[in-house]
Amino acid sequence: MAPNDTQVSFALAEPPVETAPAPAEQLRTRFGTLTIKPAHKLEMPRGPFGFSDYTQFALADVPNQPASQFRILQSLEDTEVSFIVLPTAADNEWIGTADFEAACASYCFDPTTSGLLLIATMRRDTNGQVKATVNLKAPIVLDTANQLARQVVFTSDAYTIRHPLEL
Repeated sequence: MAPNDTQVSFALAEPPVETAPAPAEQLRTRFGTLTIKPAHKLEMPRGPFGFSDYTQFALADVPNQPASQFRILQSLEDTEVSFIVLPTAADNEWIGTADFEAACASYCFDPTTSGLLLIATMRRDTNGQVKATVNLKAPIVLDTANQLARQVVFTSDAYTIRHPLEL
């Protein structure tokens, strides 16, 4: 669950409406059919670590889970490349404010219009229970005003790559 058992949500800034908005696209992926809204597309100029060839992404709801706190960060260039992410506001209990602001500054992102995407991993334990972790060491910083994202690595040992979540 998100910090303090509250669902954290932020959205990409909606572009000014001058003409009829472009329709949402349907994209068949390994997670099922995703609805991709033009306003939820974003660019990752260097791609996620290990996927530098992929720079065009979109945030989409998890199919059949409309109230889920998780989202899917889906590549628009390869339907097999996607990540389960947990959108997290800048003021959370996991990532220090100073570290978040330093990450924003390093990419010239405005911290007031930025947030974080924590890459999540879901695994079943030996009892078949789903266990979730998030990567606090290398979150994705998201500039919602400009629809840009960059992955950052924090050098502090305070952040782990497998921080457990309570589901």
